[in-house]
Amino acid sequence: MIMADISSMQAAELKVRGVRWWLCCAVFAAAFALAVAVAPPQMAYADNGAATGNLVEEGGIVAHDGGDALDYDIQSGYWVRSTNGKWWFKYEDGTYAVGVLWIETGDSYEPYYFDRSGWMVTGWYREAGKWFYSKSSGVLARGWQKVQGKWYYLNPADGAMQTGWQEIGGKWYRLNSSGAMQTGWQKIGGEWYYLNGSGDMATGWKKLAGKWYYLKDSGAMATGWQQIESKWYHLDASGVMSSSRWVGNYYVYGSGVMATNTWIGKYYVGSDGKWIPGYNANNAGNGSTVYWVDNGKVYHTSQNCTTLKQSDNIKSGTIAESGKDRACSVCAR
Repeated sequence: MIMADISSMQAAELKVRGVRWWLCCAVFAAAFALAVAVAPPQMAYADNGAATGNLVEEGGIVAHDGGDALDYDIQSGYWVRSTNGKWWFKYEDGTYAVGVLWIETGDSYEPYYFDRSGWMVTGWYREAGKWFYSKSSGVLARGWQKVQGKWYYLNPADGAMQTGWQEIGGKWYRLNSSGAMQTGWQKIGGEWYYLNGSGDMATGWKKLAGKWYYLKDSGAMATGWQQIESKWYHLDASGVMSSSRWVGNYYVYGSGVMATNTWIGKYYVGSDGKWIPGYNANNAGNGSTVYWVDNGKVYHTSQNCTTLKQSDNIKSGTIAESGKDRACSVCAR
């Protein structure tokens, strides 16, 4: 940016290279977004009526509409600083810039915003119901911007401040109603989410303060029984993974995985992980044989059980091999 101080009406004004705009009348509802998306960017022409044709204002951008054909307009002008320290852009015909313009700066074009009085704006400003931020240089900020220690995300197309959930670079971020990026635990829509220090939403297993949590693919914190990669885990109401303890009639190891087909002390858990009442170390050893029939619902600790007298094709083996969830109430008492 070429800038020069003037102390009187006689001070020479420095002339900068042309200021030009780029806008297609077919997409006026997203005029600024189109201007940014097309390379190289062009200026969105704005002034107090010096251009011919119609002046169309869309989303705070005053653009020259030359009719059905795409119209280009190049206006030369000067950066001028007033005695009050404010900057404005003056065209050769004496009019001044208002709204958003793309101004050639070095080898590229940068967007600047001028208020209704023509002053270059810095900091936060609101236009057409949206918030924008101009850097101290006057350049309109886009993408991630840190302001007073907080991170904000400004639409790369038009610079509008974003709020709510935003997918950026393949990751999800949460921006509060003021636009500030959120981190840590956040309760949103009745669900708990964890946002990493960099702001991106956590998924999968997450260890925090020595405790394990599981965040679903949606980012929502999981509670209760969850099948994860073919194994079962239990997360308590606060989301903390249960470990090395009984959860009702089920037991989870230190790794959090639910035990199946094994002895836990003097208790035996079946293929579904549930403790099998009536079958413990007091009446059956670890290697004990049980008996069953395929169409039966229980296993038997004795082949001579009265309930098996009328049965054919009695099979024997371990509880796991039987596939039965509970013991016979007659012989396994």
